[in-house]
Amino acid sequence: MELLQLRYFYESAKNENFAKTAEKYMVPASSISASVKRLEDELGCKLFERRSNRITLNENGRELQSSLAVIFDELDQTVEKIRTTKPHKTEIRILVLAMRDHISNIMFEYQKLYPNVHFVAMFDVDNNAALEFDLIVDKYSNMYSEYRRRELGNYKVGFKAVPNHPLVGKEVVMQDLRNERFITLEYELGLNSTLFECCKNAGFYPNIVLQTNDRQCFRRSAEEGIGIGLWLKSKFAPPPSDLVDINVTDLQLSHTLYLYYKNGIVNEQIKDFIKFLTAKEFQE
Repeated sequence: MELLQLRYFYESAKNENFAKTAEKYMVPASSISASVKRLEDELGCKLFERRSNRITLNENGRELQSSLAVIFDELDQTVEKIRTTKPHKTEIRILVLAMRDHISNIMFEYQKLYPNVHFVAMFDVDNNAALEFDLIVDKYSNMYSEYRRRELGNYKVGFKAVPNHPLVGKEVVMQDLRNERFITLEYELGLNSTLFECCKNAGFYPNIVLQTNDRQCFRRSAEEGIGIGLWLKSKFAPPPSDLVDINVTDLQLSHTLYLYYKNGIVNEQIKDFIKFLTAKEFQE
């Protein structure tokens, strides 16, 4: 007994006509008649009374038709629901407080492989909201007590300026930067706090002429020679090509990038993304 046999019978029973069923399913009427005959042989009883060119449902046929009405109605509703239901999406909530461009590129790459993954990516949320996220990327090593931590890579940091800046090409120390104008980028690996710490250790407070959390604004102000600033020395976050290093001999800075993730992750897609992320190249 096949589903198509039952479909042929059910449609023929509604109209008591093989020809109309054949028209609906676009097959010869003889195929419908033969299929119903095989169904009758399998059941061991007749379903229609056949007289000349007319068929009439008998008691067996009406009983089978009644049962199939319920079955096909439920089956058709289920099929329609499956067809119209949107694919299941896995949501991954990630807070990126460092290396946002590189992490974003990794997310884009992963989503091409898994289109049903839905990323909720935030880049400037206060750490007090961190518990809302599945994953956190940050430079700080002891900020999230409810999370486990994995090291992603290490990055050096240094001052850069336009090529015609008076300090370019010289060996200087932090004290020589006392009277300089500084620009600072807030979000990128804590460069803002790093700048203040370096200057404080050298005994002065930096003269900040521009402080922003927008990369394009920071880049433009550096290119215009508005001031000098700290940049990551990373191939994943390259500074503008027309900026050059200031050789500060008593400044050797590096940051470690960490991935934080919740204890007891049960979502397999999040586990897979963690593997994908940590397998990427982060070391210089």
